[in-house]
Amino acid sequence: TKAHQYFRDPALRLGATPDAYADCPKRGRGLIQVKTVESSMFRDVWKVDGEIEPPLWIAIQAAVETYLTGRKWTAVAVL
Repeated sequence: TKAHQYFRDPALRLGATPDAYADCPKRGRGLIQVKTVESSMFRDVWKVDGEIEPPLWIAIQAAVETYLTGRKWTAVAVL
């Protein structure tokens, strides 16, 4: 489901706008961070030793969104 809310924690000075929510029967309520990446950037930055791994800043963004929304898990979808 597309997300339409802005979440924030003023005390921590954090804010986030998730891209989408997902509900999994096994994992519970989660969210999905969607990124568009140019193919050479994907190859040079996202592929580490043959494995796909989001850059650290995206992992942190997803973790902050998970915290602020109270969701249990996060996935990153790359286009």
